[in-house]
Amino acid sequence: MAQLLCNSGNGRKKNPRAHFYGRPLTIEDHQNSPWIVEPYHLNDICLVSDGAVSVVVTTEDRAKDLKKPPVWVLGCGFGEAMANLWWEKENYTKLAVQTAKDQAFRQAGITLEDIDCAQLYDCFTGEVLFQLEDYGWCEKGSGGAFVEAGSIGPGGSIPVNTSGGLLSAYHFGDLTGLSEAVLQLRGEAGERQIQNCEVALVTGHGGEVLSPAMCSIHSTLLLGGN
Repeated sequence: MAQLLCNSGNGRKKNPRAHFYGRPLTIEDHQNSPWIVEPYHLNDICLVSDGAVSVVVTTEDRAKDLKKPPVWVLGCGFGEAMANLWWEKENYTKLAVQTAKDQAFRQAGITLEDIDCAQLYDCFTGEVLFQLEDYGWCEKGSGGAFVEAGSIGPGGSIPVNTSGGLLSAYHFGDLTGLSEAVLQLRGEAGERQIQNCEVALVTGHGGEVLSPAMCSIHSTLLLGGN
């Protein structure tokens, strides 16, 4: 997980608004940080932030007259772990991705191969690994090796959390990833801009439904640029 943290923090190196901008974190720094609860050290847990994000949703006709190019909602989906994950304890290593993913990709009419960047809800480092596996970028149990190979960093096969995400940049809930996706699709991400970024995936999750289950709800949002 330390390797994941250092890789997913690549965005903070190029995002001057990130809390950890200019504050590099080594594997040794991570391993020497306090245990909170195994397997998580302090640096495996997301930041707390004061700030704000605003999003304007309007019609296609109105969007054509705006000063900035619109970002299009291609598809969205929702999944709930209580349906089949909680009782079998699968929620310890798996999120309610499948239903949310199927709904969103069916609406958008695209596949995973069409995604240019993924802004994954990263409240803890493990959540990123689970999503990389559950969405299908790698096999279950191979998320660590996938990240260690550089797959989610700049120039990787699927750039992830290019702003630094909740772990390294700022915690605005699900809007952390949404705001970064909009910047990438508009070509406004500065030094961290992904070339030819046309389709972005944004995830969110949370909720404790009638149980102490953490993050039993998962959502998938697919956005497209011009």
